[in-house]
Amino acid sequence: MRRHLFVSVVMLGALTIVLGFGYPLVVTGLAELGFGHKANGSLLYRGHTLVGSSLLGQSFVDSKGNPLPR
Repeated sequence: MRRHLFVSVVMLGALTIVLGFGYPLVVTGLAELGFGHKANGSLLYRGHTLVGSSLLGQSFVDSKGNPLPR
């Protein structure tokens, strides 16, 4: 009985690490390598000013084209 409990706890810990941390890190890494622009939110800059996002159509400027204050 104790051996089964020990093995169960060890497997729970191992699978939590592999599936809870390892898999998301691998998927995020692959997304960065293959789709870096989209994975990072595709922010658009005009000079050094953040002006919007190309994927969401979200604009960070007012109706006159001036950047919104943060």
